[in-house]
Amino acid sequence: MRRWLYYGQQALRAMRRSALVQLAAITAMAVTMLLIGLAALGSHNVDRLTRRWGRGTQLIAFLRPGAAAPAVEGLARLLASRPEVTLVQRITPELAYQRLRAVLGPRSNLLAGVEADFFPASLELRLREGLGPALVPLLALLEASPVVERVEHLGHWAARLGRLAQLLRGVAVLTALLVGLACIYLAASTIRLGVYSRREEIAIQLLLGATRGFIRGPLLIEGALQGLTGGALALAALYAVFRWGAPRVAAVLGALPGGGELSFIGPTAIVAGLLAAVTVGLIGSGLALGRGAGV
Repeated sequence: MRRWLYYGQQALRAMRRSALVQLAAITAMAVTMLLIGLAALGSHNVDRLTRRWGRGTQLIAFLRPGAAAPAVEGLARLLASRPEVTLVQRITPELAYQRLRAVLGPRSNLLAGVEADFFPASLELRLREGLGPALVPLLALLEASPVVERVEHLGHWAARLGRLAQLLRGVAVLTALLVGLACIYLAASTIRLGVYSRREEIAIQLLLGATRGFIRGPLLIEGALQGLTGGALALAALYAVFRWGAPRVAAVLGALPGGGELSFIGPTAIVAGLLAAVTVGLIGSGLALGRGAGV
């Protein structure tokens, strides 16, 4: 333990000596790690939205203008009695209007002069999971109903979101590979500069009998600290972006059935990201020390 404390002290002392170089390397690493975080955050929330749409409202039956109330109520009762349907909610023009006002928030004055009757009434249906082909008869029933003008099936949108989530995961993996290589190069370059700037000190230590492990230890910790600091800064920047952008995106999603609040990445992903940043720093240090550095 005492040896590792010494390694840590030496690493911090070396980082203070080359503060500008360290700052540049850590900032570049933080920016590149932020790119991975943004891709991961987008993929995380698209996955959540896809699952929410799969569990929540999946069908919207927009009613014809002037549809008789008894006919609409009869259709709602018929739908509620079907085994595929778990919930039927009737959305009046007034409720649709209020929903849009809530979504617009401070910009609700855009609705000035727009009457609630402008919005169509609808029936929102929540369905059992895993219906698949069993959904066809229900769609046929709705499309054949004289009080239904058109039907929106959110399952199609959920499928598109699922494909988007797969694309985002692929982008996140590709970004992680490219950015990881860039971070390794940055860490290796910084450590190599540190080795060259201390070559006389290192030569004296070797003459006095210091082992190569004793000399490499502080340099490896320096790389790990670069990775940890860059990862922590990237995490803080990612959270700031999330806090700024999430309410605005959630306001748009609030207009959609199943829309709602976005969430930040979980603790497991945060810890994994920080460990990955530390690992990148260690790999960069190892490469710098293994490429003719004389250590």
